[in-house]
Amino acid sequence: MLIGVDCLHLVEEGRTGTENYLYNLLKNLAAVDLKNEYLLYFRVAPSKMFWDDICGQGIKWNYKVIDSRVSWVQVGLARATFTDKPDRLLCTWHTLPVFHRPQTKIISVIHDFSCSVLRSYPLYTRLLLSSKLIGVSDYTYRGIVARIPWRKGSVYKQYEGVDLLKYKRSDTKSIDATKKKYALNGSYFLSVGTLNRRKNLENMITAFSLFFEEHGNK
Repeated sequence: MLIGVDCLHLVEEGRTGTENYLYNLLKNLAAVDLKNEYLLYFRVAPSKMFWDDICGQGIKWNYKVIDSRVSWVQVGLARATFTDKPDRLLCTWHTLPVFHRPQTKIISVIHDFSCSVLRSYPLYTRLLLSSKLIGVSDYTYRGIVARIPWRKGSVYKQYEGVDLLKYKRSDTKSIDATKKKYALNGSYFLSVGTLNRRKNLENMITAFSLFFEEHGNK
């Protein structure tokens, strides 16, 4: 089976949540799937170091650069489904090629239902046109099923993984050392994410202020 992957936003440096999700997914697939062939679609050719980092020396892994000046997804990627004829196309971003080769079955990963995306055309296009849908949390899974209940059999729940080599629960000693290093007294809230308006940081700070007024520095 030939599996195509939309790697439009997969970059070597400066990756955030969804980019890291695809990056780690591909690395692990390359390690365990020795049967299927993979064709990754990029806008810009990855460096040899980055490519080797993703798939190692996998002989069944290849990439293709799509140079489309009109619409990378709706024209370039859509055309690739007809020329390369992938059996599956994995889409982990917010959109997919609406017009694609009918025999190419699309697998979409839905990460969330933020307010801006909730009202958008691309989201519902993905829900309706994808052959299989993956929700990365209970909330996302329920959100997909609630919107297309007649397709519940093609919706799957697959939690996002954790790199246990990098992330592990800190002990009290290391926490105290970090708090001392950054002069943090008492308890605190930690927000991990980009400084983007959709992350709702303004309301988080407001909530923190209300919490502090009610409970103090506990």
